[in-house]
Amino acid sequence: MAESIKEKSKYDFIYIGTGPILILDALNETLKGKNVLMIDSSNEIGGAWKLIDLFGLEKLENAVHYLMPNKFGYKFLNEYLGIELIKSKNKFYANKVFSIPILLKTSSFKGKFVHNIFREMQMKGFSFANFLKNLFRVDSTSTAKYPKNGSREILQKLHVLLENINIQMILKTPITGIEVIEKNKITNIITSKGVFSTNQLIISHGFVPPNKMYINYEKIKLDEKIYPRPSLHIIYKKKDSFSINKLSKFSQIIFTNDPCIKYVHELTQYIDRDYEQKDTYALVVALKHHLKNEQNTYNKVVSILEDYKIIPNKDNLDDISFYWQDILLPLLSTDDLLLLQNKSKGLIRAMITEELNSCIGFHQERWDFLKKYLSKTNL
Repeated sequence: MAESIKEKSKYDFIYIGTGPILILDALNETLKGKNVLMIDSSNEIGGAWKLIDLFGLEKLENAVHYLMPNKFGYKFLNEYLGIELIKSKNKFYANKVFSIPILLKTSSFKGKFVHNIFREMQMKGFSFANFLKNLFRVDSTSTAKYPKNGSREILQKLHVLLENINIQMILKTPITGIEVIEKNKITNIITSKGVFSTNQLIISHGFVPPNKMYINYEKIKLDEKIYPRPSLHIIYKKKDSFSINKLSKFSQIIFTNDPCIKYVHELTQYIDRDYEQKDTYALVVALKHHLKNEQNTYNKVVSILEDYKIIPNKDNLDDISFYWQDILLPLLSTDDLLLLQNKSKGLIRAMITEELNSCIGFHQERWDFLKKYLSKTNL
């Protein structure tokens, strides 16, 4: 993976962003002999899948994105990238029944029954027909898979491929302008590190349009769709004398009717801890969109987690730290992406990347060069 740019500033393809699907597509084009450049404003590859280091714990999941069922996506990840996928175990529903907090396994009939009762009660009117339908419906999240060793395994494989195939890439490079000129069949990308031209610009849902974006000299203004997805990482260290309960090994806890929390993932299962960190645990909590980054929010979240005995109470903690993220994804809808593609007469190509596995299943059909390379390579 090259960080420096060659003298040549004209490329067959330029990709904005370094999410896994964009990287895989860029690798395929490079193997076909095309000139490829990837540009990202972040200092790490991976897009929404990139890892973070927090409070002494390294390579924590930034967010857990389950791989929704798609046999072609699963096959590509497993057979070509060599990633072992498993169904997540120890999933729970969290509800308060008569003000008593209870956790029930998502795989149990009791758990599904209580969860769907509360979910139906949140609707404008209780529908017994919908309740029965949902009770016996196979929930796609229950059949979804995830890499056994977490998303870091996907990123590790991508790092190896980028090093071996040597794609041109520049990170920490915001884009300040884009000019699409149809008659010249060229697109210019203006950055702080120079102007780069391409025959085709590839963008995805994470694309943030610059203020200066022109197609055939017409200024393009898109209304960004704001989807707040606040999250809170909680890293805590229990006291040596406190025996952590079995929920320290849970995969996901889904809150049906809580005013603050949508769901919680346990992250420590995906990282390597040294001996001194054996009593340190990490969670990521997905929050309701209206919550703000303030101490009051932290206190509420901790209180809820303590009620359900998901974390030890304060008397059994040596330390607790918080990391807040205001996540706004996706910024562009599929309709917006297709609008840019059509308006540019194909000089901009939109890649659909909303859910990793389903989109891999769709895009892998044309990754023949990459699949051939992977079949001969031991990652």
